[in-house]
Amino acid sequence: MIRVSNTEDYRLKTMSETDNNESNETFAHSDFRIDTEFYTESGLWRCTDVGTRTIVAVKIEDGYPSPQHQPPFSDAVERVFDEYDFDGLYRRPVED
Repeated sequence: MIRVSNTEDYRLKTMSETDNNESNETFAHSDFRIDTEFYTESGLWRCTDVGTRTIVAVKIEDGYPSPQHQPPFSDAVERVFDEYDFDGLYRRPVED
């Protein structure tokens, strides 16, 4: 039998409440929410789904898709990032 404590808080937390990275440079899985923007070496991405151990994101090119566009995206490709990719997801653009 699985017991759930009545004292646990199940509400969604904001990014600042879940930010557990002191350096403020990379993301942990718990930092992601739908519409969270982040950078990789290839550019800007926006999170479109958060799974148990993965996130799905779409690459932003020339402002598309904007936050006003909703999935499915006609010509933008979504990519899955897993727990092994999180060290390469940054809060700021990657400098050369």
